[in-house]
Amino acid sequence: MPQTTYFRSSQVIVTNDLFIWRVGGVTRAFRVRDLTGVGIVRGDLDRRRVTTVHVTSAAAVGAAVAWPTFSTPLAVGAAVVVIAVPGFAAIAASRLRPRSYELRATYAGLDVILFTSTDGTTFGQVSRALRRALEANEPPARYALASR
Repeated sequence: MPQTTYFRSSQVIVTNDLFIWRVGGVTRAFRVRDLTGVGIVRGDLDRRRVTTVHVTSAAAVGAAVAWPTFSTPLAVGAAVVVIAVPGFAAIAASRLRPRSYELRATYAGLDVILFTSTDGTTFGQVSRALRRALEANEPPARYALASR
Protein backbone atom coordinates (compact mmCIF):
# COMPACT_ATOMS: atom_id res chain seq x y z
CA MET A 1 0.00 0.00 0.00
CA PRO A 2 1.47 3.41 -0.91
CA GLN A 3 2.13 5.78 1.97
CA THR A 4 -0.55 8.41 2.53
CA THR A 5 0.09 11.45 4.72
CA TYR A 6 -3.02 12.56 6.60
CA PHE A 7 -1.45 15.34 8.67
CA ARG A 8 1.95 17.04 8.74
CA SER A 9 3.25 19.86 10.94
CA SER A 10 6.52 20.70 12.67
CA GLN A 11 5.46 18.54 15.65
CA VAL A 12 3.18 15.81 14.28
CA ILE A 13 3.15 13.54 11.25
CA VAL A 14 0.33 11.07 10.67
CA THR A 15 0.57 8.61 7.81
CA ASN A 16 -1.22 5.35 7.13
CA ASP A 17 1.80 3.57 8.71
CA LEU A 18 3.12 5.87 11.47
CA PHE A 19 2.05 8.38 14.08
CA ILE A 20 5.03 10.60 14.96
CA TRP A 21 5.04 13.29 17.67
CA ARG A 22 8.06 15.50 18.34
CA VAL A 23 7.94 17.21 21.72
CA GLY A 24 10.71 18.68 23.87
CA GLY A 25 13.48 17.34 21.64
CA VAL A 26 12.10 13.80 21.87
CA THR A 27 10.53 11.98 18.95
CA ARG A 28 7.85 9.43 19.74
CA ALA A 29 6.81 7.12 16.91
CA PHE A 30 4.04 4.53 16.88
CA ARG A 31 2.98 2.05 14.20
CA VAL A 32 -0.66 2.81 13.47
CA ARG A 33 -1.63 -0.84 12.97
CA ASP A 34 -0.35 -1.67 16.49
CA LEU A 35 -2.50 0.96 18.25
CA THR A 36 -5.57 -0.28 20.11
CA GLY A 37 -8.09 1.36 22.38
CA VAL A 38 -7.50 4.82 20.91
CA GLY A 39 -9.49 7.50 22.71
CA ILE A 40 -9.72 11.17 23.57
CA VAL A 41 -9.34 12.37 27.17
CA ARG A 42 -9.54 15.87 28.61
CA GLY A 43 -6.62 16.81 30.84
CA ASP A 44 -6.98 17.76 34.50
CA LEU A 45 -8.10 21.21 35.54
CA ASP A 46 -5.40 23.57 36.74
CA ARG A 47 -5.37 23.65 40.55
CA ARG A 48 -5.35 27.48 40.64
CA ARG A 49 -8.46 27.54 38.48
CA VAL A 50 -10.33 25.25 40.88
CA THR A 51 -9.14 27.22 43.92
CA THR A 52 -10.20 30.59 42.50
CA VAL A 53 -13.66 29.24 41.67
CA HIS A 54 -14.04 27.99 45.25
CA VAL A 55 -12.86 31.32 46.69
CA THR A 56 -15.27 33.22 44.42
CA SER A 57 -18.15 31.00 45.49
CA ALA A 58 -17.31 31.42 49.18
CA ALA A 59 -17.04 35.20 48.78
CA ALA A 60 -20.40 35.37 46.99
CA VAL A 61 -22.11 33.29 49.70
CA GLY A 62 -20.50 35.40 52.42
CA ALA A 63 -21.60 38.62 50.76
CA ALA A 64 -25.16 37.32 50.30
CA VAL A 65 -25.39 36.36 53.97
CA ALA A 66 -23.95 39.69 55.15
CA TRP A 67 -25.85 41.85 52.64
CA PRO A 68 -28.49 43.07 55.14
CA THR A 69 -25.72 44.47 57.36
CA PHE A 70 -24.20 46.64 54.64
CA SER A 71 -25.36 50.13 55.48
CA THR A 72 -22.82 52.30 53.67
CA PRO A 73 -21.78 52.54 50.03
CA LEU A 74 -18.23 51.74 51.12
CA ALA A 75 -19.34 48.38 52.57
CA VAL A 76 -21.26 47.56 49.38
CA GLY A 77 -18.22 48.51 47.27
CA ALA A 78 -15.95 46.35 49.40
CA ALA A 79 -18.33 43.39 49.01
CA VAL A 80 -18.34 43.81 45.23
CA VAL A 81 -14.53 43.91 45.18
CA VAL A 82 -14.29 40.82 47.42
CA ILE A 83 -16.47 38.92 44.93
CA ALA A 84 -15.04 40.41 41.71
CA VAL A 85 -11.31 39.92 42.34
CA PRO A 86 -11.42 36.12 42.74
CA GLY A 87 -13.91 35.96 39.86
CA PHE A 88 -11.51 37.75 37.53
CA ALA A 89 -8.68 35.55 38.80
CA ALA A 90 -10.74 32.46 37.89
CA ILE A 91 -11.34 33.80 34.38
CA ALA A 92 -7.64 34.64 33.98
CA ALA A 93 -6.61 31.18 35.19
CA SER A 94 -8.92 29.51 32.69
CA ARG A 95 -7.50 31.63 29.85
CA LEU A 96 -3.84 31.27 30.81
CA ARG A 97 -3.98 27.54 31.56
CA PRO A 98 -6.71 25.91 29.49
CA ARG A 99 -7.44 22.21 29.85
CA SER A 100 -5.54 20.01 27.46
CA TYR A 101 -6.86 17.40 25.09
CA GLU A 102 -5.07 14.05 25.00
CA LEU A 103 -5.03 11.23 22.48
CA ARG A 104 -4.40 8.00 24.37
CA ALA A 105 -4.01 4.41 23.23
CA THR A 106 -2.59 1.04 24.10
CA TYR A 107 0.66 0.28 22.28
CA ALA A 108 2.63 -2.93 22.81
CA GLY A 109 0.58 -3.62 25.92
CA LEU A 110 1.29 -0.21 27.50
CA ASP A 111 -1.06 2.73 27.93
CA VAL A 112 0.52 5.70 26.14
CA ILE A 113 -0.29 9.34 25.44
CA LEU A 114 0.02 9.73 21.68
CA PHE A 115 -0.49 13.49 21.56
CA THR A 116 -1.58 16.35 23.81
CA SER A 117 -2.53 19.94 23.03
CA THR A 118 -4.50 22.85 24.45
CA ASP A 119 -5.34 24.06 20.93
CA GLY A 120 -8.69 22.53 20.02
CA THR A 121 -8.29 23.12 16.29
CA THR A 122 -4.91 21.41 16.01
CA PHE A 123 -6.06 18.60 18.26
CA GLY A 124 -9.13 18.06 16.09
CA GLN A 125 -7.02 17.90 12.94
CA VAL A 126 -4.55 15.43 14.47
CA SER A 127 -7.26 13.20 15.92
CA ARG A 128 -9.15 13.17 12.61
CA ALA A 129 -5.94 12.26 10.76
CA LEU A 130 -5.31 9.39 13.17
CA ARG A 131 -8.90 8.20 12.74
CA ARG A 132 -8.43 8.12 8.97
CA ALA A 133 -5.12 6.26 9.35
CA LEU A 134 -6.77 3.69 11.61
CA GLU A 135 -9.60 3.25 9.10
CA ALA A 136 -7.06 2.75 6.32
CA ASN A 137 -5.49 -0.08 8.33
CA GLU A 138 -8.75 -1.95 8.91
CA PRO A 139 -9.04 -5.21 7.01
CA PRO A 140 -11.33 -4.94 3.98
CA ALA A 141 -14.88 -6.04 4.55
CA ARG A 142 -15.73 -9.41 3.08
CA TYR A 143 -19.10 -9.78 1.49
CA ALA A 144 -20.69 -13.08 0.71
CA LEU A 145 -22.92 -13.17 -2.31
CA ALA A 146 -26.26 -14.68 -1.65
CA SER A 147 -27.60 -17.05 -4.26
CA ARG A 148 -31.01 -18.59 -4.65
